[in-house]
Amino acid sequence: MRRQSYLRRLVSLGLAVWLAGALVACSNDSSASPAPTPSAAAFFLLVVDIDGPPVDIQINGKSAGSAVCYAARSGPDPTFAPSNTQPLPWSVVVLRHGGRVLATFQEDGVNGPRTVFVRANGVTEASYGANPGPAPAASCAA
Repeated sequence: MRRQSYLRRLVSLGLAVWLAGALVACSNDSSASPAPTPSAAAFFLLVVDIDGPPVDIQINGKSAGSAVCYAARSGPDPTFAPSNTQPLPWSVVVLRHGGRVLATFQEDGVNGPRTVFVRANGVTEASYGANPGPAPAASCAA
C-alpha cells in the first residue's frame, strides 16, 4: 500500500513538472517584445566624471542623465543599459551643462561594456575597466 502511494506521488510530481514545462513553452508569444540580443544583454555604459565639468548625457536624442566630478558627487556614477524602450544602437552625446557638445559616440554593444571618462582636458570613451589616465586634478573643472 505504501509503495502504491509513493508511486502515485512520483507520477503526480512528474506530470506536474511536464505540465509546467508545457505551459511555459506554450506561453511564448511571438508578439511580445523581443528579448535583447546577446550583445545588448551584456552591454552597459558607465559615465565617470573624474575631474571634468558637470555634464548631461543624451542617448538617441533624449536626456538620459547627468554626471558631476568626484569632488562634487555623493552618489554612484551613472550607468545606462539597453532596454525595450531604449534598444541599441545608441548615439551618445556628452554635453556640458548649458548645451555645448563635448563628445559624441556610437554604441552598438558589440565591443562589450564601455566607460566614458569626463576629464578636465576632454572626454574619452574606452572599454569598461580601462585606465582613466593620470590622477584627478585637485578640483573639478568649471
